Amino acid sequence: MQQAGRRVVVNSKLSRCWNAIVQGNYDKKDRFWTLNDGATWLGGIKIFYNRVVYDELIETLKLRQYPTYTTTLCLIYGTPGIGKTVFLSAVLVAIVENARMKNIPLPSIHYVRRSWKTSETWCLLPDGTVVEWDKLNEPDYLLSV
Repeated sequence: MQQAGRRVVVNSKLSRCWNAIVQGNYDKKDRFWTLNDGATWLGGIKIFYNRVVYDELIETLKLRQYPTYTTTLCLIYGTPGIGKTVFLSAVLVAIVENARMKNIPLPSIHYVRRSWKTSETWCLLPDGTVVEWDKLNEPDYLLSV
């Protein structure tokens, strides 16, 4: 399937996660969040515990003040399994909820997933689709783990 010259990623975990977030197809019960329709959060988890520190980091990064203010660069690092990828799920929700609250268009997001041997690069589009990143379009956000 093609979209504007880019291959749309169909039926991947990332695309199901992003689409669910864009569609508002998630439930928040206190700090326990789930995506509906069998989608999983980044990192493949079904139930996401939104830690207090995630909210604090999002406020520190001023993500909820977009488009007035955006953090130009932020590095989140830590030992494997500490929650960096899961934190990005909270970041995605904050970005989408901020846009909806301010009644502004959803931004595009360049998402890079790196491992020791490979690197995957995607563009998360405002309509909920995920496509291979191309160098022709500059995104509003760059998120990488």
